[in-house]
Amino acid sequence: MHEKATVGDLMEGAPGKSMVGSLLSISKITRAMVALKLSEIDVHVGQDELMLSLSEDTGVSVSHLAERTSVRPSTISKTIDRLSERGLLCRIAHDRDARRSMVKITPLGLEIRAQIRQIRADLEADLTSKVPANQLADMARALDRTEHLLRQRLARVRTP
Repeated sequence: MHEKATVGDLMEGAPGKSMVGSLLSISKITRAMVALKLSEIDVHVGQDELMLSLSEDTGVSVSHLAERTSVRPSTISKTIDRLSERGLLCRIAHDRDARRSMVKITPLGLEIRAQIRQIRADLEADLTSKVPANQLADMARALDRTEHLLRQRLARVRTP
């Protein structure tokens, strides 16, 4: 019978590192690298996630954006206000419920979003060029699974 490997077993070659520690470190470094490039187009960390979550054709509700970006509705509302002031997105009335507003990306927002996508693509190309091709698919699957698990846990914790 095979014993299940623990995270400690898998990270044996990295003294003092835990999975959570590594994820936090990777996250901070990645966001810092992205933030440097985003600052060149006057976009702040977090605003990029919102811009990438918007539909090109239809409006998206604030609550749906909060869910997509894993932040609280009050936080996403503040970000929407800041991006609206810059003309990157706008609030529109819900087609069936006038009390609700939807968020829609503007033509200027589409231009900025294309630049955000390019920033991420450039970083992706740089990082993946350093990883052997035979490891990329396994790494991508592991990261996707980890993201999915963390997103589920966060949703459970935040749900009253």
